[in-house]
Parts: sequence; structure tokens; C-alpha cells
Amino acid sequence: MSILFKPNGNLDVSTAATDLPAQFEGRNVISEALQRAKNVTLNRQGRRDTRNGSTRAHATALTARPNFILEQAGERYTFVDSAIYKDEAELTTSGLTDGDWSAISYNSFNETTQSVFALNGTDRKRIDSSGNVREWGIEPADAAPTVAVGASTGLTGTYKAKTTYARLSGSTVLSESNPSDASAGQALTNEDLKVTWVASSDPQVTHVRIYRTLAGGDIYYFDQSVAIGTLTVDTSTTDAALGTEVATNHDRPPVGSLVAGPFYGGTCFIIKGNLLYWCLAKQPEYWPALNFIEVGPPSRATKALVDVGGQLHCATQSQLWFIQGTGAGTFNALPLRSLAGAPNQHGAVGIEGRGIYHIGGDGIYLYAGGRDTKISERNFQVLFDESAAPVNGIQPVGGWPVATQWLHAFRNEVYFHWGIGNVLVLNVDTKKTVYHRYDQQLFAPATDHTNTRFYVGDAGRFVRRVEDPDATTDAGTTIDCEAESMDFTLQTRRHFPRWAKYDFNGSAATSPKGEIILDGVVHQTHTLAGNRKTNRRLIDTGNARRCSIRVSWTGAGTLYAAEME
Repeated sequence: MSILFKPNGNLDVSTAATDLPAQFEGRNVISEALQRAKNVTLNRQGRRDTRNGSTRAHATALTARPNFILEQAGERYTFVDSAIYKDEAELTTSGLTDGDWSAISYNSFNETTQSVFALNGTDRKRIDSSGNVREWGIEPADAAPTVAVGASTGLTGTYKAKTTYARLSGSTVLSESNPSDASAGQALTNEDLKVTWVASSDPQVTHVRIYRTLAGGDIYYFDQSVAIGTLTVDTSTTDAALGTEVATNHDRPPVGSLVAGPFYGGTCFIIKGNLLYWCLAKQPEYWPALNFIEVGPPSRATKALVDVGGQLHCATQSQLWFIQGTGAGTFNALPLRSLAGAPNQHGAVGIEGRGIYHIGGDGIYLYAGGRDTKISERNFQVLFDESAAPVNGIQPVGGWPVATQWLHAFRNEVYFHWGIGNVLVLNVDTKKTVYHRYDQQLFAPATDHTNTRFYVGDAGRFVRRVEDPDATTDAGTTIDCEAESMDFTLQTRRHFPRWAKYDFNGSAATSPKGEIILDGVVHQTHTLAGNRKTNRRLIDTGNARRCSIRVSWTGAGTLYAAEME
């Protein structure tokens, strides 16, 4: 009887190898099932190639391992506890606290250049396109301005003033603080008003904007903008010539842990504990203090913010929530009938038309169409059991802390990482999954949409590009590959294999070999050097109830098929 192994099927480590699918054609048994596979691709029918390697994006290690990476206009921003990098250059900062960062790229409606808006539970920063790290939003003045009688004429009555700090481009106000406290009233009789204020220490501030009342009034209207460097101005602007009323909803963002957006016509969101805040539409620097709702009880903080087709979802440790609404005053948090939530900010990912892939305590789930399904149940559930023993060469998930676990979508594949470099790669179209093993733990997955690249941080404190089609190693570490068939069985008699053939391209591989495995023990090893040399390889006398074929190699190689009789 001829046995043919064509490694086109799905990796399955939960089903007993003897129960994996096979088909019979006359006296031939054909199987595409994989009971064991490592570091091989799944996107080409009829072959299994060495997966793409990974390369370091910079030559010198960072000050700490990356915990968040964001691409903006082809430039990469890397956050590492108390430091921020733009591509390979560390940006000038001071006083940053250690913490896991979250960031978005956006701009206000009247600004053409995007900024990076980032926070970590303590710090709130805006990084402009030149790499300047500024505060996110502008603090109002600590002290009220003082007023006095000026040197000119024009006003009669009692007047008060307020000031704001602002960032202007030409005459366009890009960002403005809330107003200071009000000055004392100043009585004038055909005189002008002298206003004096305290300078801002914030380097992003370019102007001070003066607001004053009408005669005897209590509403503050725009009077004029004054470039920094001046601390006193006289004003005799008539009441009729004053501008708009001062805005009081320019609060800085809350000191939250996660930020996401824009959604719903330009609204960005920040989570702080179980409170979800949102900014003014298309104005990411203005966060009115009362713009928030609760997402679940205070004891269950939101762990992840997820975008699915432009709609916001939140994930606590145990549940998913849908944020319903179209703008301020309409947002509500609706609990979904999910079976799990997410363990951290990288523990859930949304794919339009597919749903939300998310990590539960006992597996990987997919929420779609109002139903939550554990998609790891059939083929990989054994990996999530509390076991320290590898399963078919794969390190189990059980026992590793959730901090090592993350999900990321790149192209049409979802990557699940745990432990030290373990990755399951699910093709969302074919539903096939393979296992990759990297040389060290990976962190902070991110997609460079401009250049279509997949970046991660690694334990060696480097940013690394994974799935690099030009790389044959993992930053210099060789890639070990293998693929093993199901366990073939004969119902009424034992196996007596006589010869094997291997359709394998090992011309660029190191130490390629084929193995005949009888009852779980390697019985015969064949060297597979060369390109698709399918000559017969003799097998020493032996017999067994179960028989499988395994091919392994290091470096670039391609397995097409293996056969024995």
C-alpha cells in the first residue's frame, strides 16, 4: 500500500494523530493533515515553504523593550516606558513616567498636518510632525490677569478680563486653553483698559488671547491675540467690535490608559478605568469634562478599544461592549453576549466583515453576527490547558502570563502570540492555521500601512519587521522548519514500510532530512540535499501499528510531498 503525504491541510494538535482526515484511492492512502508543523507558510496550495524571516529596523538597542508602535505617514513612533523614538532617533523629552503607552494619529479640522496623540495613564503628549514632544492640550493660566487704567481713551463703564493660552498658525487658532479666572472689575471713564498676565511655561504656546466683558457685563468676548514675549496690552476695542464668546469646554484629555479613533465623524475616545471619554468632533485637543459614560461597573476596567468597520467596541477582562451612538449626548455602552473579553490592549482585534477576534482565559474567540465562538476549540484547545509539556513541539499557552499574549491582523491573517516567540497564524479566508516560533518574546504589534509592513518590539529592545519577504533569518537567528503527517494506520495489519520518496527542494537549506516514524519513534532518517530529487530511499526492516512521515530543515526550503510504501 502506498502512503502519500501532501502538506496542504490545517495544523491540528488537539485531535489524535490517528484520527486526522485521510482519503483512500484504490490501494493508496492520501493525507493533507498536519499533526506537527513549525515555521512554514500556509498561503500556497501544494507546497510548504520556510516562512518569511524578520529583520531589525535599527542598529542600536533602545533604552527598554517597546510597548507601543505607531506608524504615521511612513514614519515609525516607538514608545518604550519613559522614552519615545521617531524611527531610530530618540525624541527630546523630560520627566516621562514608565508605563505602557497608547496612541493615535489625527489632526483637528483646521490643521492639515497630523500629530501623534499619546498617553500612558500619567503622561499626555502630542508629537508634531517635526518630532517635538509637547503636552496634549494646553493648561489654562494659574492666575487671573490684572487690569488697570490704560494710557489711551475710548471706554466707559466697568470691565473685566480673562486670558487663554493658544497655539496659532498665522491667524488660525490650532489649540486654545480654557480661560483663566476673571480679573477684578476696572471702572473707566473714556479711558482704555490695561491687561497684564503671567506668561505660560508651555513651549507650544505662541499667543495669549484676551477676552473682556461689555461695560458692566459678565460674558467674555474675544478682544485680541498677543504673541508671546509681551505681558501687558492696552485695549480700547469698542463693545460692538468684540468677537466670539470665550469657550469653556477646551479641557485637556483625561489621564487615561487607552486612546482610539477617530470614529463617528471625527470623535476620539479615551478610557480611564471604566469611564469612556470623548473629544469634540474633529478637535482631538478638546475634551469637555462631562463627555463620558460608564462601560460596566468600576470594578471591571476596560482593557482594549477595538475598531470594527468604523464602530467602537470596548473589551473588559470578561466581556465585549458596543458603543452605540453618533455624537455627544447619544453614546451608550451596550453589553454584548460574549463569552470572554480581552486581557490587555493588544488582546482583541477587529476585522471588517469578520468580527472581533479576542483572547479569553481558555482560548481564542471570534465574535460575529451576535455570537461568540471559541475558534481554538477544535484544533488547538490542548494548548490552552494548564500544562508545562510541549504538544507536538509547540509550547502550551497555559501557564504563560497574559502579558505575553496579543493578537494582530496583517493582510488577511490574524497572529496570536504567547510566551517566548510562539505564534499561531490564522488565514481568515482559508481558515487554515500554522505555528511559527521566533527566537525571543515579541511585543507591541503594529502595521505600517504606508509601506505595508508588520512591526513588533522584541525582548532584545529592538523594533523588528516580521514577515519580511527578503529575510531568511530572524535577525540573524536561523529558522528551523518541520512538517509531519498524521499517523497512518492499517485496520487489520501492521506497517512494513520498504521505501520512501521526498519531493523537497533543499538546495538552499541546511541539514534537510526526512524521517519515517513508527509508533512514535524515528525508525529511518534520509538526507534530502538537492532540488526535488524524488528517487527511492530504502527503509530498514521494521513494523508498527502507526506510521508517519516528518520532514525538517533549517533555512530556505520547500516541501511538496512525501510518499512511502
